[in-house]
Amino acid sequence: RYAEVLLNLAEAEARVNGVNQRAIDLLNAVYLRSNATGTAFTTADFASADALIARLLTERRVELLGEGFRAFDCMRLLVDIPGKANVAAVTPAVSEYIWPIPSGELAVNRACVQNP
Repeated sequence: RYAEVLLNLAEAEARVNGVNQRAIDLLNAVYLRSNATGTAFTTADFASADALIARLLTERRVELLGEGFRAFDCMRLLVDIPGKANVAAVTPAVSEYIWPIPSGELAVNRACVQNP
């Protein structure tokens, strides 16, 4: 999705260069497309790069809701994967945080062979 690409680029830009106009413009391109009555963000709206990144991640959650990106974002950022109903959250410290390579892939992929 194009919105994901824009938000990924904005996040990378903010992580490398801090609060800057390019990252803000990319955020606004996604935010204002779906919120035409909203007010565009400016560099003055963010006190630090962390504040901008937090807003980008929030916009990413809103924009990509229900599309299967949340768990991968949690893993990428090493934050808890939220629990649902009676299932507890999964923290980065437990072994279930990283999913195993499927056995079908291990069986057919020569790069995964244990004893070639």
